Amino acid sequence: MDVNKSFYSAKRAFGFLLAICMTLSYSLSAKAEDSSKSPWTYWLGGGAYFLEGNEANKSGQLYEARIGYDIDQNFTVEWGIGGGPFFEENNYNAPNAREATYSGRNAPGENWVARTNVGMLYHLDGSADRKIDPYLSVMGGMSFWGKIREDDNWHPYGGPGAGVSYWFNDDLAVRGDYSMVWTEDGDSKINHQALLMLFYRFGDFFSSSSGSKDAGDKSGVGPDDLGANTSMGLKPVYFDFDKSELKAEAQNTLKENAEWIKKNPAKVVSLEGHCDERGTVEYNLALGTRRAKAAQDYLRSIGVPSERLTTISFGEEFPADPGHNEAAWAKNRRVESVAK
Repeated sequence: MDVNKSFYSAKRAFGFLLAICMTLSYSLSAKAEDSSKSPWTYWLGGGAYFLEGNEANKSGQLYEARIGYDIDQNFTVEWGIGGGPFFEENNYNAPNAREATYSGRNAPGENWVARTNVGMLYHLDGSADRKIDPYLSVMGGMSFWGKIREDDNWHPYGGPGAGVSYWFNDDLAVRGDYSMVWTEDGDSKINHQALLMLFYRFGDFFSSSSGSKDAGDKSGVGPDDLGANTSMGLKPVYFDFDKSELKAEAQNTLKENAEWIKKNPAKVVSLEGHCDERGTVEYNLALGTRRAKAAQDYLRSIGVPSERLTTISFGEEFPADPGHNEAAWAKNRRVESVAK
């Protein structure tokens, strides 16, 4: 065994795994305020890996699974794992096996490969409700060949690419993906890969709405209570996307609500912050809290006693409109005033 060569291979593999951890750590810490429903995507598909003509193996089938995280509406980071079950030996159209072996340096016979990679997608259409989603990509990874190619089993690879996905709805999509792949197999080579992948949301494995449900349980308030105080004269106030600042119209509405509160001294009013469905559960709970606090601060500034006001955030849990478009989202970015 060549100890130096094995150490070099291990060092490359360790460096690549470290890059995966750093990339995923960054993506998990970033807020996905613009993503629709969930920032996570799960893809499964297959296609072909096209090797250049002078490699020891012919082109073959390729299968891959990918997990993506939307940092925002334009950028997605992805982690992929997959491989090819067999790649036939390339005989280079040589007249006999001896010349074929000489042409390929190492002719390993049938081979297989396992691969992992990380990449970044740039979506050309940054809108939240896009159905056709063209994108550019860049990715890098490591492949492990079952039989030694050239002088090692391990080979780094990577390069630019492009693709397009079509979203039938929030839970079902198809995607075509092409990448130009540079690989280091003793000498540098340019290969190509093409994949057709399917997305289906079996469930959001990485986030839970339990935090907002618990908040609702602790307050004793459920979705049937939301908006129930409109007939009393208490009206909701609305906010711009990803904002907690009160607009002039919202301030006028809160002034009307303040008059009702002052005329009903036996009532305590709960200010309940809500968001539209875009963004993570945790981010929307925090945004709902900021909106409720903004309404509370304004009511206090115009003479409503602090002890008459409480705040709570439901995040995206109880939408006023269940739709998935801007008209519905505008109704859901709100603070409800509920008298108790």
